[in-house]
Amino acid sequence: EERLMVEIASSAARKVFSASEKLDRMKMAAGLFYMIPGPKMIWQFGELGFDISINSNGRTGTKPTYWNYLEDKERIKLLGVYQHFNNLRLNKSIFHTTDFKLSTGSEIKQINLNEGATQAILIANTSPENQSTIFTFPSKGKWYDYFSGQSFDVSTSTVPLNLISGEFHLFVNEAWNTKNLNLVPWNLPNFQVLGTKIENLGSMNVFPNPAQNNISVSWEAGDYQEVDFSIFDQQGRIILSKKLHQIPNSTNELRFSKTNTFLNTGMYFIRVGNSVQKLVVE
Repeated sequence: EERLMVEIASSAARKVFSASEKLDRMKMAAGLFYMIPGPKMIWQFGELGFDISINSNGRTGTKPTYWNYLEDKERIKLLGVYQHFNNLRLNKSIFHTTDFKLSTGSEIKQINLNEGATQAILIANTSPENQSTIFTFPSKGKWYDYFSGQSFDVSTSTVPLNLISGEFHLFVNEAWNTKNLNLVPWNLPNFQVLGTKIENLGSMNVFPNPAQNNISVSWEAGDYQEVDFSIFDQQGRIILSKKLHQIPNSTNELRFSKTNTFLNTGMYFIRVGNSVQKLVVE
């Protein structure tokens, strides 16, 4: 937990944020903090965004008490995020599970909690810049975005996901909340499985796979004359993104080589429309 907070602080130091952006990043940090099972200790007025250095008046010296924070609407929203995570930890036993997974090696961090059929996932963009990644839902079906209160159906488990700097989401496969809490400045995330304008493909194939140089991607097009095509690396970074012309309601094919797309040895994700396939490059 301490390492995560240091990483977030170091990332934030690379860019100048507005006061509201700083508070939104504190909400994200709170989410990461509370999702990890175990006891918690909060710094003085931390739930309101206390912004006085620990070294003020000496590291263990008395710090000022800023009750005026309670008059700041944006700080109250941060407090609301703390309150909701505290209530979840009190009322949802999954927050004390021993079956959890941390994926924190990149600037987009993810924490998965599992307890029987219940699943909860927090994903957060700790980068000072907007980021794209490949996100995998552990199961298909109906999911809920806790802070927006909205539900959505997952039919394709692996999807590209775009997050603005500081954006985070708590996804759960149970209806813990069904109304917008108005605590974060975003609603549902920008990922194509929720979109209605993304081409809904039939079958898609990537071959050969693994590939040594030349690669072919074929797909069954729907009704559109254009389709979105992207290549992501394992960290979710976009290697290539463009629109392709296609023949509607027909089999289409794209051929490229690893050299002209600057692909090194490793694993990638190919997206055409709303379909995603893994590609291994040797």
